[in-house]
Amino acid sequence: MEMTFIVPAEEQGKTAGEFLLHRGASRRLITKLKRVPSGITRNGSLCRTIDKVNEKDVIKIFMEDEKKLTPNGELFVPVSGPNRHSCPCYPYLYCTTFCLVCQVFYF
Repeated sequence: MEMTFIVPAEEQGKTAGEFLLHRGASRRLITKLKRVPSGITRNGSLCRTIDKVNEKDVIKIFMEDEKKLTPNGELFVPVSGPNRHSCPCYPYLYCTTFCLVCQVFYF
């Protein structure tokens, strides 16, 4: 995701963090952007959230797409406690309510 902002005259002198907050960015997003290489730039160079912005500065924010985890189909989790089932695969089930080996739900 990449967004570009041009600083108007009335926003001059604010910090980059304040400017982004007034443009609708959340504090959480700003915190994430600080940890991304080239997350916040001003006129093409790296910008800190405490740096002052000037009129007609071009502020760009860049956030990498979040990586999705892929499930590990070979992972077996032993079942313990009151949720033990009469599954032939016991004691190694993928889940306490569904056995992927037997393809059976256990409630």
